[in-house]
Amino acid sequence: MRTFQLSSLRSKLIVSFLSVALLPLLIVSAINQQAMQQALIASANQSLLATASQTALSIDAFIANNLNAVRVESQLPLVIRYLNSSVEDRNRQRADAEAVLRALNRKDTLNIISYSLITLDGITVLDTNIGEIGSDRSHQDYFQRPISSGLPFVSPVRYSAQTMSIHFSSPVRNAFGEITGVLALRYNANALQRLINQNTQIFGRRDAFAILLDENYVRLAHGYSTNSILKSLVPLPTLKREQLQAEGRLRPGSSEEASTNLPQFQAGLERMATLPFFQTHIADSRELKAAAATRLETMPWVVVFVQSRSSFLAPIRAQFYQTLGLGLAIALAVLAVAVAMGQWLAQPLLHLTSIMTRFTAGNLKARAQVASQDETGILAACFNTMANQLEKLVQGLEERTRELEVSQAVTVAVSELSRSLLDSRKLLQDAISTMQALFDLKDVQIYLFDRATQTLQAFSPDSQTPVNPTRIEIESDMSLVAQAARTRLLKSRSLKQPKQFYQPEGGYSQERSQVAVPLTIGGKLLGVLDIQDRTSQRFSESDLETFKTLAAQIAIALENARLFDEIQQAESRFRTIFEDAPIGMALVNLEDGKIFQANLAFSRMLDYSPEDLIQYSFVDLTYPDDIDNERFILNQLISGEIDKYHIEKRYITRTQDILWGNLTVSLITEKERENPYCLGMIENITKRKQTEAALQESETQYREKAQELEATLNELQKTQTQLIQTEKMSSLGQLVAGVAHEINNPVNFIYGNITPASEYLQEMIGLLQLYEQHYPQPIPEIVERIEEIDLCFLIDDFQKVLASMKVGAERIQKIVLSLRNFSRLDEAAMKPVDIHEGIDNSLVILQNKLKDKPGHPEIKVIKDYEKLPLVECYAGQLNQVFMNLLTNSIDALEETFQLNSEQKPTIWIQTRSINSTEIQIQIRDNGKGMSEAIRNKIFDPFFTTKSVGKGTGLGLAISYQIVVEKHRGQLTCHSTPGKGSTFTIQIPIKSVLTLPSSP
Repeated sequence: MRTFQLSSLRSKLIVSFLSVALLPLLIVSAINQQAMQQALIASANQSLLATASQTALSIDAFIANNLNAVRVESQLPLVIRYLNSSVEDRNRQRADAEAVLRALNRKDTLNIISYSLITLDGITVLDTNIGEIGSDRSHQDYFQRPISSGLPFVSPVRYSAQTMSIHFSSPVRNAFGEITGVLALRYNANALQRLINQNTQIFGRRDAFAILLDENYVRLAHGYSTNSILKSLVPLPTLKREQLQAEGRLRPGSSEEASTNLPQFQAGLERMATLPFFQTHIADSRELKAAAATRLETMPWVVVFVQSRSSFLAPIRAQFYQTLGLGLAIALAVLAVAVAMGQWLAQPLLHLTSIMTRFTAGNLKARAQVASQDETGILAACFNTMANQLEKLVQGLEERTRELEVSQAVTVAVSELSRSLLDSRKLLQDAISTMQALFDLKDVQIYLFDRATQTLQAFSPDSQTPVNPTRIEIESDMSLVAQAARTRLLKSRSLKQPKQFYQPEGGYSQERSQVAVPLTIGGKLLGVLDIQDRTSQRFSESDLETFKTLAAQIAIALENARLFDEIQQAESRFRTIFEDAPIGMALVNLEDGKIFQANLAFSRMLDYSPEDLIQYSFVDLTYPDDIDNERFILNQLISGEIDKYHIEKRYITRTQDILWGNLTVSLITEKERENPYCLGMIENITKRKQTEAALQESETQYREKAQELEATLNELQKTQTQLIQTEKMSSLGQLVAGVAHEINNPVNFIYGNITPASEYLQEMIGLLQLYEQHYPQPIPEIVERIEEIDLCFLIDDFQKVLASMKVGAERIQKIVLSLRNFSRLDEAAMKPVDIHEGIDNSLVILQNKLKDKPGHPEIKVIKDYEKLPLVECYAGQLNQVFMNLLTNSIDALEETFQLNSEQKPTIWIQTRSINSTEIQIQIRDNGKGMSEAIRNKIFDPFFTTKSVGKGTGLGLAISYQIVVEKHRGQLTCHSTPGKGSTFTIQIPIKSVLTLPSSP
């Protein structure tokens, strides 16, 4: 066997050939592997960065949409009006305001937790979560930041009550632009997790996922491990960790429980400003992952997208093994085949590397030619597939960005129009033009609601051809515009067949899309925005949301234009009133006191022309003795101590005459003027002053006589009242006593004979029974008579008649006794009496008015008597007081029943011992009550609120005299309109004869 000698030519050729064959192959394989690795890493980095940017864009869009929504919702008229109202008005508007918040809450029941309305002092006045009403949120950042900046605000993600949430808030401004409170939206932060999951699924790789972190590198959402949410990447300093845990932004627990140990991850994030790509470990995995990070525009948050390196570098390993096997095969083959194969393999790889380099440089259209089915062809095909997917992803991002830019541009344009245009026709015309230009639409129409005819009238600018139809019935079932108007909801449809809505030039295609959005503000329908396109499925969900925002802006602009027109009309009316007023009016600058506008009436008063008058200050025209007084009052007005003042002062006319004026001055502040000014209204009272001066002398002479006459009149009225009362009570007492006496005699006669009559009846019945026993068979004539008079019924009924007469007689005796006790003619002097007996006697006399009658329900009397001692008083006069107060209560209850038949009339009578020397009697009713003005006059003689012939106006005046003057007590009245009146009598016991106490 020959030995292999390296020095031989054959050996050298073989070695040379093998070297020439293998060295290029190895070099090409190494270069190809390095180029492919760099290309794959660059491609993966770009793909991860694009996906992270798309995820950040979707989160930014989510935050921006919610901020815009809460900003628009904070300017709802009902929200503004509720915060501007007083507490009483808020109670009346509470149901409507709560309905608005609940309606907003129902927009997204999956994510929206609650809506809150917060006043300037931080108190929650409304909340869809009832338990939060009344809570103090003045320390919360989502309240403080909108108040201080005047802009919408989004809070950090916080964890509380087993829920992660994020707050969107916006200041509520009134019509003057002043902040009156804050509208806060509490949103479920799980929406961020869903956005992360959605973007992870879009990427389409199981080993790739997104992570959302805040400015402290605390995870807010995780596409792979939700257990790490609210954990920081590395352990935080103790003070920082405790602060974040107290704010609910970090998971509670120790440093190990609230964090992971990924310093490499955090270091990569800290370098992301210069290099957004880095490699890191995730959680407990030992595998190194590629990551790309980008920051959000709306929040100081970071979105990181990670993918396993082994996943996108797998083609390199496969290619390496294939190249190694191919090299071994070439080594065993001939040198020429080895060289040819080396050249054949290297050229496609170099071409693919060149394509990848151009692709990573930004040429997304670069593609590799697949010329073979070997590994190089497969790699080229994989690259082309990956490039196509990445290009579609970038195109999708660009298209979404364009949609957002167009939507934002239209919203901003219409918002600017609403602030700058106050002509409703010009506003609508420009809004239609803006939408047509930015959305590339031709068929945009606004229908205005005519409330009188219940129709929708098409808005047609002068420069446009009138649209068809120009009028739509709101009850039309065929019209999408009418449906949107009736339901107050956005309506859309896509048609495959021609539908004749209105006919713009150019005709119709076979496909069509239509959207109808109602223009509403505060629940009031203003019109409908009608948008059409000549292709089906033209409008996306984001377009529909944009149209809703545009419709809200247009509705607000229309309402602003209407209010501006009303303000202009009011200003025109004020100008007309100012110029044509019969009294003098002038506007004065507070800086120099100059008159800068005066009407004709004031000019004529002072004998100046309006042009000459504005050259003077109010000091120049004021009498010198009156200047200091007016300056003092004017300074009070400017400092805010008073809101206006009214004085009489002297003016100096052009002819140096003195003119007396009745001056009323008000301070006026306008936004358009930097400094406030005064409006003065002057009435010429010179003649009145001259008359007063003439009368003043004679007035002094008659004043003393008038005072004497007034004192005499008061004394006469008092004497007259006492005489009338004395005569009335004397006559009434004699009448009552006489009636009681006259009734008592026959009643006693009747009552005294009832008992003997009953005994006689029983004896007669016994006799008849005895006859019946001994003569059981009477003659026919007796039998017939017995049957004719129904003897059994006659005997039974006659006994009942006697019993009824006895009850009636006893009742009459009780009434007579009450009348005698009430009149008390035999008790003219003061003597101890039972107060309860006097009240009960009055109730017995008034029983006819208390009981149920047609058109008059029963008046229920509730007595609450405390055990009282005998009171030394004028019993008859005190009974009269009880009678007057009870009669007034009955009359008030009768009037109340006429107004409200469902009212249950009731009188409460309560007696109490205040102390050992005084007692108190209260008589209360649930009648209509009385105002404060009437209550102050009820004890005046001859004052009455009853109809003519029903009251004399003396009852309460006399009662007051009896209680206060005769008994040295007190009689007061407390009344609330609609709730009834309470009369309180408080009299001394004086000589107390206490009732026997129990042992």
